[in-house]
Amino acid sequence: MSKLADGLFRALHSVENARHRWDKRRHTGLTDEGLRGAIAEEFGIQGGQSGPDRVSISYTGGSNPRFWYDVNFNKPPTLHGRRLLDAVREIMDIRMPRRQGGQLDLPFLKEMTA
Repeated sequence: MSKLADGLFRALHSVENARHRWDKRRHTGLTDEGLRGAIAEEFGIQGGQSGPDRVSISYTGGSNPRFWYDVNFNKPPTLHGRRLLDAVREIMDIRMPRRQGGQLDLPFLKEMTA
């Protein structure tokens, strides 16, 4: 895993029980809108990490989640928008929900209404 991918992975797992939530998301799949919401949930309002032998990272959630690698707030975010969604899909192995009969198969909705 690249250092950038490692930093993003750490940001996506900074809240307790994140691994469980990502396992569930991996199982059900997420639309882009759902993935954006999941990233925002895991990033929270704002966070960051640094330490010995680690590059500093920072992240913000909200309606437009953003991620900075090797933090420098005078520069634009390292990942945001489509690039952030694509990176998270790859790192976390999150697929789009399957289509069944022309409609999206959203198992988590079935679980909620059962």
